[in-house]
Amino acid sequence: EICTPRSLEDGNSSNVWNYVGPWQANYTPSSNVHAHTSSSTEGGGESISAKSDTGDLPESPDSKYELDVVEPASSPLIYTKGSSLRHPDRGTQPPIIPNIPPPPMLSKREHDSLHNCLTRVKNCFVDGSILLLLPSVVLLVFIYHNQQQPQRLSVSVSQPIKHYANLIVACREKLIALERRYGSDKINTHNNFFNTYAKLLCPWKMEEKPISILEFGIGDYENEYKGGADLFTWAQLFPQAEVIVGVDIAQKSFSVPPSVVMIQANQTNETVIAEICEKYGPFDLVVDDASHICEDVIATFKLVWPCLKSESIYILEDTQTSYSEETKCSSDLNANWTSINFFRSLVNDQNYAELQHFGIPFQPSVYASELAAIHFYHNLVIVEKGDNTYPSNL
Repeated sequence: EICTPRSLEDGNSSNVWNYVGPWQANYTPSSNVHAHTSSSTEGGGESISAKSDTGDLPESPDSKYELDVVEPASSPLIYTKGSSLRHPDRGTQPPIIPNIPPPPMLSKREHDSLHNCLTRVKNCFVDGSILLLLPSVVLLVFIYHNQQQPQRLSVSVSQPIKHYANLIVACREKLIALERRYGSDKINTHNNFFNTYAKLLCPWKMEEKPISILEFGIGDYENEYKGGADLFTWAQLFPQAEVIVGVDIAQKSFSVPPSVVMIQANQTNETVIAEICEKYGPFDLVVDDASHICEDVIATFKLVWPCLKSESIYILEDTQTSYSEETKCSSDLNANWTSINFFRSLVNDQNYAELQHFGIPFQPSVYASELAAIHFYHNLVIVEKGDNTYPSNL
């Protein structure tokens, strides 16, 4: 309950007046009025004084000073010289002053930014998009830091967000430069991948997280001594990586960084994949850029799903092949054996709680409780593994 001032006094020659209430406030006047907090008063409130920089407040009876109360005000308090201090909605009735300490002082802009930030954090937990939390966490840390240093409250809270955005852009540019250096075909044919990769993967780089990566398809399968563009890129982008495993059906013979392991195997070989998972897993990131045959794509996802950590990412590249007969897929949009339709079906799995609520006959798959997020981009599908045990919202 916002405090309505219960008293108003003219002070000494400096013309200071006070109102009593449990909440700190910011004065936003036209005559350089400022506020400061004095000692606690009876009833548990704070006495907040205001005066002009010149020491004297205008004597005009129609001079008004707006008090922008931080929380939980719905409208400002207005003082008219020579009259009582009024709340526009509630008049001059005495307030109920709770015996609680006042919250830290924030500007309205900082308060609004904090409110929006907390809303984003809440939504991230609701929809399971845990990887999108970092910008909000950065903002919360910044505001907390400012609360400990009141003299810096005037610094715009947008600065850490801009700084974070700049870091993501820089990481994206580095990713592109590395792919170009190592001869990746993504530079010419899949340039749209980099914005998505930067958004989802670069936070790991900034956190210096010791991640584990598994990629199917090393590249240049017709040449034993070429390929590995992505493996080299991951090794450079994530020097803190614990292991980077590359799997290809073709033999590869070239030197790789110490963190990289290359294994010759078919991506659907259950025995080999199980051995890889046991020896090198679980993984933070799995990328399927191998045969693109629909049957292989679906089988690979099913094989590696148990190898993925919670809060991990699975990426399927080149989903345009799902519509091609050349990759044993189909141009029939209703064909249930295509890779794109398989991942589309996971949307129902992700929302199994809602289907059950409405009594819709549906048997959730083994993936349902961990389908935190499913992203569809141009020629790209990304699945985030995490908690999806939320009940229906209805």
